[in-house]
Amino acid sequence: MSFARPVSPNEKIWLGADRLAPFLISTVLEGSGALDEAAFRRAAQEASRAHPGARLVLRGFGRWLRWEDSGRDAPVRVVSQRGWDFLQEPMDVKRGPTCEVILWPGQPQRVAIRAHHAVMDGGGMATFALDLFRALRGEKLAGSSSTVIDLDVARSLGKGDSARWDVPAPAPTGSPRGSARGVEWRRISLPGRARGAVAPVVRALAEAAWEHAQALVRLHVAADLRRHLQEAATANLVGVISLEVTPETDERALKKQMLAALRAGSEARHLLDLARVRDAPLWAVAFGIRRSLARSQRTGLYAPSAAVSFIEIDEATASGGGFVAERVVGIPPLAEFLACIVDIVTTRQATDAIVAVPACLAGDGRLDALCARLEAVLTRAARSGPAHP
Repeated sequence: MSFARPVSPNEKIWLGADRLAPFLISTVLEGSGALDEAAFRRAAQEASRAHPGARLVLRGFGRWLRWEDSGRDAPVRVVSQRGWDFLQEPMDVKRGPTCEVILWPGQPQRVAIRAHHAVMDGGGMATFALDLFRALRGEKLAGSSSTVIDLDVARSLGKGDSARWDVPAPAPTGSPRGSARGVEWRRISLPGRARGAVAPVVRALAEAAWEHAQALVRLHVAADLRRHLQEAATANLVGVISLEVTPETDERALKKQMLAALRAGSEARHLLDLARVRDAPLWAVAFGIRRSLARSQRTGLYAPSAAVSFIEIDEATASGGGFVAERVVGIPPLAEFLACIVDIVTTRQATDAIVAVPACLAGDGRLDALCARLEAVLTRAARSGPAHP
């Protein structure tokens, strides 16, 4: 029997979001050396067959939506674009591909892995990417064929107390201004390994929000649910640590909140609330997202205030076939209903962060001011390099 798994509640929401704008993620590796197209095609074929989750297409309807192995390997293509906008080109989830490898020659040389976010999260993309480069180096692939979804993990952990995750709160750049549509983003690039950056970044985002509204700020920090599994998986297995931040909540308190949530396994409990989404048609999910977006644009309140993800990668594991990675950049989904998303990737030598906000929240220098604040925080983290969140 070919590989197949159910569409999870989170994935169904992201399929609904895709009806508003492409809901995609990308990992861009920057470095030097050769971009051997033939070698990358062979490696992508080998990695795709080891990870059928990289060649999925959507089948079914309603609560019977499922992902099935298309049998077609993740394609490799070469681009010559100067800008990054092509990374937001739509992906057809019914026809595929829903994951691809892009060779992007230039200075620096770039390799991009792009996927629909309803197919995999950043951890799933990393799982596939590491085997892509193992294949380029001629090493044995780890592979993954797990059909576990995030709701399975949530149910295994059970119910319990956790902070409310869906309460609207002010955004770090204030309220919407004007009629601009779409999402704007900036990149922060620094030397050094910014370990321990999550709590300072969360605190900085809250302080930015308080400059526009004195209210409780609620932020989400992504947590990889794979720590609860005994097997590798490429599916969306991202949990949420919901943090309530007041002026009295310092970085040490934030670290305690995060560690307590991880110890309690509460990062998956919101998925139990989302289980009901499985019965809704996609048009209804998309309608709900549009309505939520309109409410946020009217009130200036979003759920959450901001979302933060953080991943550490050894750049040596993302090199092979003549290509040597030096920096890694994670491009999050660019969606107007997300008030602010900060995607941080740190390697042994460098740190890169993408900061994205809706265009109506970016103007009048607000996004640039937020990036300056976050760059100062990440610079301090890269200098000190603690080994905790």
